[in-house]
Amino acid sequence: INNQEVIHPARTSTIVWSTGNNIPAITRVTNSFACSVLAEEAPFQILTEQQQVQVNQSRQILIPVMLEKRNAFDDKVTFTPQGLPKSANIDIKLDPIEKGATNNTLRIFVKDNSPPGLYTLWFNSTGQVAYRHNPAKAERLAKLHEQAKKVVEEATKVRDEITPKKNAAITLLTQASENVTKVQASVVAKQAEIAALKAQLQQVTTVNQQAMTQLTAAQSQVTSLEQQLAAAMKEESEAATAKQVELTQQHVVAKITLESATVAQTEAAQKLQQITENVKAADQALVNETEALRTAQADMKKADDNKKTLESEEQNAQREINIREPLRVQAEKAATEAATAATAKNLNFTPPSTPIIIEVKAAPLKLTAIPDGEGKLKQSEQVQVKVKITRQNEFKGPVKLTLPTIPGIAGITADTPEIPAYQTDGTITLTASADATEGALANLVLRATADFNGEAAVDIPITITVNK
Repeated sequence: INNQEVIHPARTSTIVWSTGNNIPAITRVTNSFACSVLAEEAPFQILTEQQQVQVNQSRQILIPVMLEKRNAFDDKVTFTPQGLPKSANIDIKLDPIEKGATNNTLRIFVKDNSPPGLYTLWFNSTGQVAYRHNPAKAERLAKLHEQAKKVVEEATKVRDEITPKKNAAITLLTQASENVTKVQASVVAKQAEIAALKAQLQQVTTVNQQAMTQLTAAQSQVTSLEQQLAAAMKEESEAATAKQVELTQQHVVAKITLESATVAQTEAAQKLQQITENVKAADQALVNETEALRTAQADMKKADDNKKTLESEEQNAQREINIREPLRVQAEKAATEAATAATAKNLNFTPPSTPIIIEVKAAPLKLTAIPDGEGKLKQSEQVQVKVKITRQNEFKGPVKLTLPTIPGIAGITADTPEIPAYQTDGTITLTASADATEGALANLVLRATADFNGEAAVDIPITITVNK
């Protein structure tokens, strides 16, 4: 203030219990407050170039007000003045900025009875916007949901790829188990067959040994009879002849017995050889079956290990799904709620304007003005305005009359007469050019300037209507 930095300590507070049923709210002082800044631009912002003005009583201030539009906003914005007490006696006028427009003029008129002092003026602006609440949050949660969804989909894909492999492994294990059972049965059958063959071999061996014994005995008997017959043939007696006949008969019988024993021993030997070969073949077959059993058991173990591995991988994948799916559902719910909250809704957006500090100083005079002809002025003509000043605050000096430039009014000029010291009356002449602004001239004032503790200026509104 007055080019000096002014610092006031500020304390923050919070509402403990809100108002209700005509009961005032309960508040308390705090040592801090939370401020959250969203990463989204406001749809519009009200800006003023002037933040501080210093004026005398009875003074008009015209301040350009700019509407900065963002995010395709283009609608009407209205204004409600705030901050000024009723006792300030300061008139405020700021018409709405209509759709398609970006600026307007704020008119502040400090009345001649406004108490000197500092006043803070700001506006609560209102415009209807298609507002999306925190779209960044909705986008962020949507991405998180997509990530959670992708994790579940990948885990599901892994599980779905493993399941047919596991089922195939179960089928292979079943087939391997059946093969082991089959080969085990074959081994047992082959072992039984070998046992039977070995028992048969033992019997045939015994039979063969008996046949060999009988054959040897028959051969010995035939040899003995042949020797006896040969000895008998040397004798020539009746007794010897009878002996020869008997021995010959016995020899024939012995030969027949020998032939039978030879046939029996040959058959026994052949059968023994066949059974021995059968036992040998069965032993080799048992070796092969045993090796096949080991192979089948190894295949079954491999299939079982593969099945267990795939079952473990499937369980891990399912466990991952069980963990991630609730998180995905939670993320989907949060994303849906945020998306719903971020859906564009027509809401009244009410951002405050930048504040304007008004310093009101005492005026050296009061001013009245009466235009001739009720203020009707034709283009290319003139009109005179009679001015009367009422001096105050011991002011006695000269006063200069002027017509300040008003935005939106063109082609209106005036002379700059002076009311001498101690005098109270004067006349100022307004001239309209050929292309002067037509109609009732808004915000038109006459200004009286004087030296009163520095330059002082006092305004008085006048009604001028320009016609062709």
